[in-house]
Amino acid sequence: MPAAKFLILMMSVILFSACGNGSEQKAIETNDEQAVKDSIRLWMKDVNAYYFATLLPNGKMIVVTSGKDTAGNDVDGNTIFEGASISKTITAYTFWKLMNTSLISGNIKVTLNRESCQINPLFLLQHRIKTDRKDGSICVPGEFEYSEENYLMLQKIMENNSQSDLNELCKLNVFEPLKMSASGLLWQQPHAYVNGFVENKKFHRYIYKYDEPFSNGSLYTSGNDMVKFASELMNGEFTQFVDDSLAVVKGFPNLYWGLGMGIEKQEDGEIFWQWGSSWAYNNILMVDPKNKTFTVALSNSLIGAKRLRETCNKLNNNGFTLFNYINWY
Repeated sequence: MPAAKFLILMMSVILFSACGNGSEQKAIETNDEQAVKDSIRLWMKDVNAYYFATLLPNGKMIVVTSGKDTAGNDVDGNTIFEGASISKTITAYTFWKLMNTSLISGNIKVTLNRESCQINPLFLLQHRIKTDRKDGSICVPGEFEYSEENYLMLQKIMENNSQSDLNELCKLNVFEPLKMSASGLLWQQPHAYVNGFVENKKFHRYIYKYDEPFSNGSLYTSGNDMVKFASELMNGEFTQFVDDSLAVVKGFPNLYWGLGMGIEKQEDGEIFWQWGSSWAYNNILMVDPKNKTFTVALSNSLIGAKRLRETCNKLNNNGFTLFNYINWY
């Protein structure tokens, strides 16, 4: 992708709207920071609460927040949202930090459906172990197929080999080193958080309060913490690991799943990504280490997913393949 086009895209990649007029498009193209923020607020007006941040290739950070937390205060960078499946990337990063230590090393013996076998955990990171295969070869890696069970299995391996729960492992290897003080995989009654959204005066669910960690979806995090995490991924060390082994995502020619994240191949680089969706919360994490850009968004509205997909694709002209794969409603 040409650099100029990529710059425009990354400025818009999580604007939650299906349309924009000519003046809004001009604001994006002229790099007018205040005009871009004003346009974001307009485009996202029907999303109850959100945090949006993008680091541009010129080093500028654009941050926009909107909505109220449960106490009636304005959402800001410290407000807690459900992270949903971004938990998987946190788990994968933790595994990477533990890899080749005495805690995690090589193939690991596990029992699946009463069958004992050796599994290379790297295949779990790629969603390639089928736990329901009719031929009984459940420990044999297959093609990529997005799997909640693979990450729960990975969690058990990590916990059994370390004698620590996943929340503690993530705390020691991710949250504390990166100073992500608001994040965790267990409910801690934060000072500021948002519940699910209101639609046509109808309230849609309270935030889930997990009392045990789940690698596939119990993350609580804030915008500020996700910016710290995205900044860490942007340095390229973890994404080099992710890119080391790729599984093809069938039906999507430039889309792959690496060791812990999705990868979209572009003309001018690679986008490392993970989405989070738990119906009442829709989020995105996208990092381009080569061009030194990232985008993170946390939202609590069902419409947030639609705004994300439609606007990103519109501003990118032909759209990110990853949104075709997610098929966000």
